[in-house]
Amino acid sequence: MFVIVAKVRGHEAASKNSKLTKKIDSVIMNVNKMYSSDFHESFHRIDNHSFEGVLNKGIYVLEIIDKLKYGLDVYDVGFGVGFCEGDVENNSIHAIEQGKVNAYQALERLEENNDYGNAHIQVSLGRQNSLENIINASLRTTDFIESRWRLSQHDLVKYLVLNYGFMENFVQKDVARDLKLSAQNFNQQLKNSGYFNILKLKREITVIIEQYRRSQHRN
Repeated sequence: MFVIVAKVRGHEAASKNSKLTKKIDSVIMNVNKMYSSDFHESFHRIDNHSFEGVLNKGIYVLEIIDKLKYGLDVYDVGFGVGFCEGDVENNSIHAIEQGKVNAYQALERLEENNDYGNAHIQVSLGRQNSLENIINASLRTTDFIESRWRLSQHDLVKYLVLNYGFMENFVQKDVARDLKLSAQNFNQQLKNSGYFNILKLKREITVIIEQYRRSQHRN
């Protein structure tokens, strides 16, 4: 299983902010409903500016994080992902608690090593190794690329993620119409953003972390 913890960063998160808490509640409610069968523990708020949840498998970890990120894109949100060795059939409270420890440690490392302020995700597999390092280096690369997008590119990818997740089989002319873009402008922005390259990389990372989960379960 995988624990996801999220924290809204910045001065707004430090004080009581009813607008923020309402927005978080609305976004996590939608995600909980959309992926209801994939949760061991659905997302819930820990305090005014942070929340956590536990997923049974790794297959939707990054897709869900992107939906949360774009759903809360008016705020700066950091995500920690922690692997726990428990599983649905053989649930271990201790394993889930260790997964939460891993996730919060990942969130701490994200802040400690976020020199340029672009990184939003850190993964902890419970033991720092080359696999964990390459996952986090890849995620930092995608975050850096996304930080260079123009607002129009950000809005385009936001629309795609919130409506299609990590699927590629959308009708481009329909999306262009919804966003009031010409087909040429739409194609150009999609190409310049590197969206499909990022999408393929994130899907490969998803496969890796799910394979890791299965390998640990077999052991």
